[in-house]
Amino acid sequence: MLKPISITLPEKMIDQIDEMLFEKDFASRSDFFRHLVRMWFVPMQSVMTGQEEQEAGDQIDLEYGIPKGVIRKIEEQAKLIN
Repeated sequence: MLKPISITLPEKMIDQIDEMLFEKDFASRSDFFRHLVRMWFVPMQSVMTGQEEQEAGDQIDLEYGIPKGVIRKIEEQAKLIN
């Protein structure tokens, strides 16, 4: 279940974020901030658990926000179809 949060930012920063939305194909400001939070948590998980690096299947693809292991499985299935 998703819960809303609210933040206040300077107008200039919001303008820069809005420009990025179009450059990087984010659907919304919320999508942009979810992406930033994912980017924050992936390295933090490694630090908090004391692991130098997580197994590849557990790493999150920062562009899509889903585990890399899932992406690999989809790619493997796509090869079987072609």
